[in-house]
Amino acid sequence: MKQTFSKPTRIRDAIAKIACARNLLSFFADYYLPLENLLFSDEQTVDAKNFPGYCDCQLYLNHKEDIEVPEEPFLIMTNKFSENFSEVWTNWLKFYADSIYIPTLFYEIICNRSTRINRFLNLTQAIELYSVHYRDELAKYIAQADGCRRKPIPLKYRIEDVLAQINGTLEISKEGRRRLARAISNDRNFFTHYNEQRYTEPSFEEISAANRVLRYVLLSIVYKVVGIRDDYIKECKNRLNYSTFERDVSVILKERQDINYTSWTE
Repeated sequence: MKQTFSKPTRIRDAIAKIACARNLLSFFADYYLPLENLLFSDEQTVDAKNFPGYCDCQLYLNHKEDIEVPEEPFLIMTNKFSENFSEVWTNWLKFYADSIYIPTLFYEIICNRSTRINRFLNLTQAIELYSVHYRDELAKYIAQADGCRRKPIPLKYRIEDVLAQINGTLEISKEGRRRLARAISNDRNFFTHYNEQRYTEPSFEEISAANRVLRYVLLSIVYKVVGIRDDYIKECKNRLNYSTFERDVSVILKERQDINYTSWTE
């Protein structure tokens, strides 16, 4: 694939633009997309007939030499954004420019291999930071409506607001969102505060379910930010990774009778 730039560009800036595009496509894939053998050259180099194949710079962007890529289609296929890709790309660039560390954090969570508790804490932190930067007043409104005047705003209200923002892709009742937000917040608080008198240790099944739900929430945030339609996002639930979404929500809320809610450490 050949990428050209319409005006003189520093190689460092060109690398950043290519990585930015790769990051967006990684969200559509829902897995890491390796980049290798990037060749950079200018017009003078290309015209140098005596040096076929010569380039000014060759770059290898991956964190290790061999990376296995899942042989599965993207979550969001090109037919879902091909007609409005210019809008999607513009929205993505704005998201990057407004708060580069938030989309970068989201990207690292999607692509790394953190597990269990570490993954759960990373996901809740990412959603909390998104709320603080983009939806602080809306989360504050929910907190005040519940009689809370605390500062900073507790995580449960931030999660509840984010769930409401993307509810077109979740389809959870208002009361269900409130309960789910509190359950996830309590589980996070157990690990961050380790107060066994106030919080109950979440089970292995609850953490696993919460990780799948929160990953879908994080993807939904990005998809909505860049302009993907809700009905296209909901189709992601048909894929194996997210096909248990409703069941996972019921596990987090301890509503299922077929689950033994014992500590995962036992």
